[in-house]
Amino acid sequence: MNEAVVKFTEFSKNPDNYEQIHANLRIPYTQYSTLIIDSLTTYACFEVLGVNDYLKFNKNGSEVVLTFDEGYSDLNAESFATLLDDLLKSENIGCSVDMTNRIKFTCENDLSLIDASYNVRTLLGIYDQSLPISSVGGVVQCSAVGHYLSTPILYLIGSIGGKCFIKDDNGYKNQRVLMRINNSFSANFPVIANNVEFKVYTLSNDLSNIDFELVDARFHKIKLLSPMYLCGSVIGDTNAETIWTGYMPPIDNQDKNNDET
Repeated sequence: MNEAVVKFTEFSKNPDNYEQIHANLRIPYTQYSTLIIDSLTTYACFEVLGVNDYLKFNKNGSEVVLTFDEGYSDLNAESFATLLDDLLKSENIGCSVDMTNRIKFTCENDLSLIDASYNVRTLLGIYDQSLPISSVGGVVQCSAVGHYLSTPILYLIGSIGGKCFIKDDNGYKNQRVLMRINNSFSANFPVIANNVEFKVYTLSNDLSNIDFELVDARFHKIKLLSPMYLCGSVIGDTNAETIWTGYMPPIDNQDKNNDET
């Protein structure tokens, strides 16, 4: 099959939404094309805790609400526990890390963890634990180790994309995935991920107005603090019907000379 290939590089430009890219890709002159994101490059700088996050306790029948005055990145279990311990000191609630690297809260009074935002649940390691969590022997124990650099897998999704099913409380749902990124990198170091799984066959005109977004393993929004760069290919299907898209492929000198002869 003869194919017209268009290579492209797109990058995010909005500091408030570096995890998102809106692109108007240069498209082939064919009706259908295959889109492949060849690679994604950025730095592993994520805001894992923000001003909209919160943590709620019930202490002796009274509600205790903890909020945050600024965003945080590059946390680990010890630094997160120290932060919570400082913020909860006035409420006589302690926070520490046990020998398994899980976070626990201690209090001399009856204490239960009744609610938390998505980011806080992820950091605490209670993403699969039902709330409320009541104290046992004066200790509220988180069930798992938290994710401190987003989730172990990230996805690049788009307004078009390949089928990828995820199961939640409402059953299976399909997400439009263009790339899967294994989170095998360290904070503030480069992320260089190559695509070996996903490609999308679509109408060529759909590529002239496309959105990309980086999300976590649960397809939840994340906040990236460094620009994201995408390198990809658009392969036109020249066996399909040709349509006019306003794009004329370049003619190199050799083809031009052949036409003149």
